[in-house]
Amino acid sequence: MMDELERRKFLKRIDRRSNFCTMFYRISGNEKRSLTHYIRLLPKTMKMLCGNILYLYCEDMEIAEAFAKEAEKWNVEIVVIEIPLEDLPTRQIIEPIITTCKNSSEADHAEAQNHPRDKGTRHYRRDFLGSGENAFRDLLTVWTSKISLARQAAEYEPEAQMAWVDASVAKFNYSRTNWNFRELELPSCKISHYASPMFFGSSPLPINASFLSSSSKMWIKLEDLFLEQLKTSSVDGYIHDEETVLGLIVERYPEMFWVLGKPVRGVRRAPLFINGGMKNIISRYKIVPNK
Repeated sequence: MMDELERRKFLKRIDRRSNFCTMFYRISGNEKRSLTHYIRLLPKTMKMLCGNILYLYCEDMEIAEAFAKEAEKWNVEIVVIEIPLEDLPTRQIIEPIITTCKNSSEADHAEAQNHPRDKGTRHYRRDFLGSGENAFRDLLTVWTSKISLARQAAEYEPEAQMAWVDASVAKFNYSRTNWNFRELELPSCKISHYASPMFFGSSPLPINASFLSSSSKMWIKLEDLFLEQLKTSSVDGYIHDEETVLGLIVERYPEMFWVLGKPVRGVRRAPLFINGGMKNIISRYKIVPNK
């Protein structure tokens, strides 16, 4: 923990001002991550956002107060937008994916020729069977609503760059190249994102959605494409999340996206190997060099 003098020196070095948005909802029975996990990472995440504006979507004022307390330490201006989880934009759209889970069996996933890090199988086993139907419905609602919420937050200052950050984004510190997005030049004409170590069936996913940055204009375009693709994908028999849906959009419109970095070999997460699938999209991107 840095002392007050170190904190002031750190704040003085940060002079670029950006807009960020995130959301935080308590989900009972969440087998993926406990509440403690997010609270533990919150100080590190706030440090990464120091000196900036953070739009926070939540329904729990106790959570909002916890964010505000930590934000004050790092000169982060918090704008709280209260919205019940059940009113999030994709609540109804994702219901067919829940139906897919109900109609699935362990045998279906055992027989599937998917990669061990396949998203659909992991969601079925850990999130649907492990956490339960209601918890997975809530998780999926949260995950798939981030695009619409970022687009909404971008409307507050349409001329500014808006970045979505997961509340636990600090977990990726040092575990992917160019992990410190504050040090990178982010093009406003593209959706900036990191690569993923996960798979969609047997194909590598080209995108991780823990950090997404672009202009207000691009967020509007992405939301339209995302909601259209989500509606189509929700009935295709695969257990999707926001990253598999975004992966399909990346495949269709690679010119819209800009990859910032990829998982690092041997550091917390497995390395990303490009060996076909998704048309080797990541290999066509330019990696922004470390500064």
